[in-house]
Amino acid sequence: RGAMKKTMNGQPVPRKPIDAAVDALLEAVLAGRYSDWRYENPFGKAQLHGLTPSQVAAWRAPASSRRGELRAREGEISAEILAASQDFAAEFLDGFKKCDTGQELGFFWATKIGGPSHGFDYEPQCLLPLLCNARNKVVTVDDPAWPQNPSGRAHLRLLHRPEADGGGALLWLEETHADFRAARHVDSNAHAAAILAHAIGRSCELKLPLYLDASNAGLLRALLAELTTQAAGCFGSVSVRSDALELRPSNGVLEASDFLSQKHDWVQLKTEVLPPVRRAVFAPASPVAVAVANKVEL
Repeated sequence: RGAMKKTMNGQPVPRKPIDAAVDALLEAVLAGRYSDWRYENPFGKAQLHGLTPSQVAAWRAPASSRRGELRAREGEISAEILAASQDFAAEFLDGFKKCDTGQELGFFWATKIGGPSHGFDYEPQCLLPLLCNARNKVVTVDDPAWPQNPSGRAHLRLLHRPEADGGGALLWLEETHADFRAARHVDSNAHAAAILAHAIGRSCELKLPLYLDASNAGLLRALLAELTTQAAGCFGSVSVRSDALELRPSNGVLEASDFLSQKHDWVQLKTEVLPPVRRAVFAPASPVAVAVANKVEL
């Protein structure tokens, strides 16, 4: 708490809102209702406003997928991160895994994947937005080539287009980070593909478009063709477009992202509209819609 006085770039962080956010976070964790608190506090409800009840339920639910030997996990416990430390007894780990059923406590450790990075012990104001906001999740990758702990991770966020541009919720997938210690033992490109394939599946499940950096358009098209060939239930189209994105107020006082802003972390207590940037977009569609579209094109 004492380290959250300013952002990485020196911007002052308001003391009272930070104290309130940390108090609420700790209270929810200790009461065993952390996950419910993330989604049901007023800020969380506002961030998910516009989704149907089934979409909210799907977004809240833990999810996992496999691509070859790799496993992508979202909202599931990463107990291996704890187990890699000699400071934790087996009894503690067993208790942690039991209490984390559906609680998303693995988010406390997720940003440690990627080498020296922010977390609960360093630049904690950058971790607070992940822990406190319903819109923010992390997808991790398990790789048998590095069994000590998940060796890749990427932020997956549920954002919106501004009402002035037509509105609508969307998924935003950020770049994949590889664990520094594992980098020589794993294929970071395979990690990125596994996470993107997972995100495509979530896009289809939630019936929301998936946005990512425009440089990934080729990989997105290749994976979509692969998933369609495998009859995985994912159909849709890929385009590159420039849309503004809307960030609703943060329950963690700040937001942090190297891909949404050049500020890295910043105070975000009001709705903010990010300027248009070229992004690759996957728009999911039903198999029937795809067949009709193809017929029309013919």
